[in-house]
Amino acid sequence: MKGIYKLMCMVMVVYCSVRTAVAQHKAVEEMDLPKIGQAVEDLHIGTLLNGRQGQKLSAYKKDLVVLDFMTSTCTNCLASIPKIKKLQESYSGQLKIIPVAYESRQIMTEALKRSGTPDNLSLDFVVDDTVFNRMFPHRTVPHLVWLYKGKVAAVTYGEYLNEKVIEELLNNKTIDLPIKNDYLEFDYTIPLLPRYTDSTRSYSGIIGYLEDADTKFGVQVDSSDGTIRDYAVNVTALPFYFYCYGKMQKLPFMKPSRIKLMVRDKDRFIHNPDVELFEEDWKIKNSISYERTARLTDRSADRMMAIVQDLDSWYNVRTSFVKQKMPVWVIREGEPATVDTAQMRSFVSDFAFMADLNVAIPPLINEVDKNRKMHAGKWDSFESLNNMLRQSGLQLVAEDRETTVFLMEERP
Repeated sequence: MKGIYKLMCMVMVVYCSVRTAVAQHKAVEEMDLPKIGQAVEDLHIGTLLNGRQGQKLSAYKKDLVVLDFMTSTCTNCLASIPKIKKLQESYSGQLKIIPVAYESRQIMTEALKRSGTPDNLSLDFVVDDTVFNRMFPHRTVPHLVWLYKGKVAAVTYGEYLNEKVIEELLNNKTIDLPIKNDYLEFDYTIPLLPRYTDSTRSYSGIIGYLEDADTKFGVQVDSSDGTIRDYAVNVTALPFYFYCYGKMQKLPFMKPSRIKLMVRDKDRFIHNPDVELFEEDWKIKNSISYERTARLTDRSADRMMAIVQDLDSWYNVRTSFVKQKMPVWVIREGEPATVDTAQMRSFVSDFAFMADLNVAIPPLINEVDKNRKMHAGKWDSFESLNNMLRQSGLQLVAEDRETTVFLMEERP
């Protein structure tokens, strides 16, 4: 492209790590984050869900202890409790999993009931916590702190709580896992790459995963030299593509059925647990960091298309959004309602949006008025959803229809 000098940089991750450590990562000095191998103070674990007072941590000194931080609004956390209970039973005498919530006993009891989980659990479930949340600060849940022989052995995401990790830690007395740190400070305003051109030109570059940064998309305007910098840090391919295309056109929720990958190595683009067990490990291996500078006068759509072209070149693919015929579910008006209008409190548009997030069903299309309301309840299949909709005078129809899909094709 005339007047544009593009630099596609393939830089080793070693470079990324060194640059990040030296120039962009700033420790959170005021936050006393736990360190691997650090001894843990012997404290009472606090009030339990059953109303009793818990024991001291030293009561579990022979066990591997996992503090599983959760909240009443974390559906994944609550859904994992049966799995937690089963793991503890399987490793009785070796493993103690302690769910920890800062919320009250009443709030957590109600949340468990809503999720269909009994509250009479054989778990030391800590509520009203004021100790562990201070000792092991975090911003997101699930958040796991692994304690072995009274010391911090690991701090991880929730997916690492499984038999493989437990066995490795019990057998080897130590384990090396990615550390979950919700308090990383990374200066995203500093360019990822040196400025190779003057302000009248554009450059773009791709490097690897940056250890000390979170996933982030951003735009930085420099009015002094008339440039704009688009960047993405620690992102995998598909979310990056959807981010760019979403700036150029309105996209539906990109569930798996809307993604068509015509490439040999699909595992670069979609996490396959049969190949890489943990999604976090897969993200580290397959994430990239990218930046592109352009003239401030360039249109947003042109900037995004240029990024898409860079990504296509990097992955050796062609991508586009096309219309393809595929199975869908459609919500339409139906027979007269069987419930009183006073019970119809949910907007159909809101319900349809949330229901479409369920990756187990085909794309869900709403064809009724945006102000139409309905009675919403539980459902788990086409039949149960259709029956629920019928109560509100609606119907669910399964049909094949041309709809928007993301197509990725490998270049020769």
